[in-house]
Amino acid sequence: MLGPLGLDLGDDVGHKREHLAATLGDPYQPPGFAEADLRDVLRRIEVRHCCYGTQPGDPAQAAKAIIAAVESDEPPAFLLLGNDALSPYRRLTAARFDTIQPWEHLTTSTDIDV
Repeated sequence: MLGPLGLDLGDDVGHKREHLAATLGDPYQPPGFAEADLRDVLRRIEVRHCCYGTQPGDPAQAAKAIIAAVESDEPPAFLLLGNDALSPYRRLTAARFDTIQPWEHLTTSTDIDV
């Protein structure tokens, strides 16, 4: 979360990094820890390292977009940056709509009649 800006830039890697640091920094492995978890974290770090600079998004353009959104008269409550974020989000919302639509009659039947 970017504090007062109200922007959530959820980072799955942050959690993994904390898990990795906690695991490597302490000889005691937390309950439920599996070697596969560590391998997965190391694979993700390796992928990010080898691909740095080749990602589809331009950080400078992202920064400009965030500034433009924050400075606008009506800043968005939710801001996606890049086609790599927008495409999966569109698929997700379409799938959710397809799940909700058949039950619309039940959803709307709970309103108080006036």
